[in-house]
Amino acid sequence: FPTTIKTTQGSALLFDGIDQAVLIDTDPLENAEEFTIEAVIKPDSSTNPINKEQRFIHIRETDAKRILLETRLFPNQTWVLDSFVGSDISHCTLIDSAKTHPAGKWYHVALVYKNGVMKHFINGEKELEDKIDFRPLGKGTISIGARQNPKSWFKGAIAKIRFSKCALEPKDFINFVAE
Repeated sequence: FPTTIKTTQGSALLFDGIDQAVLIDTDPLENAEEFTIEAVIKPDSSTNPINKEQRFIHIRETDAKRILLETRLFPNQTWVLDSFVGSDISHCTLIDSAKTHPAGKWYHVALVYKNGVMKHFINGEKELEDKIDFRPLGKGTISIGARQNPKSWFKGAIAKIRFSKCALEPKDFINFVAE
């Protein structure tokens, strides 16, 4: 289990990137026609070549029906956000390796879906969006800090996570002040 620590963002869970995750036998987005997933994360600034793909949220009904957020860590201590939404009829991945961020700092990340469009945001700024034909997930499970199979361990801290069954605008995101 991850360690609880005190941070400038309040209490947080610190994940070692090796074998720590939280598994939850529920899905707060079950049957959601639209949604927002938010997290306040601090990807670790040390390199970890074993886990370039570091999943910090994984919601899964089946292998085909899932939602995920992960960082892609590069050897120069930068990362990009990778978000994925998949249903039984289509899937979409948002990632741009040119949109890097320094590791070792706190960030607010958000994934928003509404009316066939998914978008992801860093610190309230939209980075990417694309269209997807999405059907809501049914009963599922969540892992925080790793994939559910388990691999792609997250190394860093997570201070907050919020799931909303509505598509929030950036002005309604978790109150966050970047350091």
